[in-house]
Amino acid sequence: MQDIYEPGSTFKVVTASAALQEHIVGIDDMIDARGGRIAIGSRVVSDTHDYGMLSFTDVIVKSSNVGAIRVGLQLGP
Repeated sequence: MQDIYEPGSTFKVVTASAALQEHIVGIDDMIDARGGRIAIGSRVVSDTHDYGMLSFTDVIVKSSNVGAIRVGLQLGP
């Protein structure tokens, strides 16, 4: 049996690992996911819910696209 994961779910783990390794965030740091949407260039990325403020741990637990993008932006290229 094979499970299929969305690429975004996999990339969130990579972003989270890099952010922790580089000391960009701590597991209890609060991340702004308010509004449930974020514009990246001409694209808008959404969460399934407006989660509001989330701990970094909850960004991963709830698979928040907005929270992961905000962390990724802090991490940089």
